[in-house]
Amino acid sequence: MIPDYILKAARDYRDKHGGDQSLEDAFIAGYKATRNPTKKSVTLTSEQELVFNECWTAYREKGCKAKAMLEWQKLSDKEISIIRSHIEAYVETRDRIYQKDFERYLKDKVFLSVIFKGNQVFYDPKEESNVVMAVPQQQTIDWQS
Repeated sequence: MIPDYILKAARDYRDKHGGDQSLEDAFIAGYKATRNPTKKSVTLTSEQELVFNECWTAYREKGCKAKAMLEWQKLSDKEISIIRSHIEAYVETRDRIYQKDFERYLKDKVFLSVIFKGNQVFYDPKEESNVVMAVPQQQTIDWQS
C-alpha cells in the first residue's frame, strides 16, 4: 500500500511536468523499488542446513536466524568446522545476555578468537588439542634492588 502523501506527490509531479500519466506511474514505481527491496533468498543444501541448525541450537538461538543464515552462506568449510567446536567453549564461558547475536558472531568471525576463562586459555582455535592452559603471569621487576 502506498501512503497518501506519496500519491499526492506523484500527482503533483505529473501536473508539474506535463500531465502525462506515465510520469506518475514512474514516480510510484520508483517509490516501490526503494521501499520494497527484494529480499535475499537463502539456499542451503540439506547437509548445510542440518549443520547450521545444530550450531544455531548450540548457540542458544540468540539473534535473527534469517540474517545468520545469510552470513553462514559466506563461510568456508574450514571455518564451519572451527565454528562447531568453538561454539561449545564460547557458550560455556558467557552468560546468554553477554553473547553476541549469532549473525554478528559469524560476521565478525569471533570463532577465530581465543577464549579465556579467568586467567586461563580455555579454547584456542589454532590448537589441535584444546586443553586448559595457564596464561603465563608477567614478572615484576624489583627496581630497588
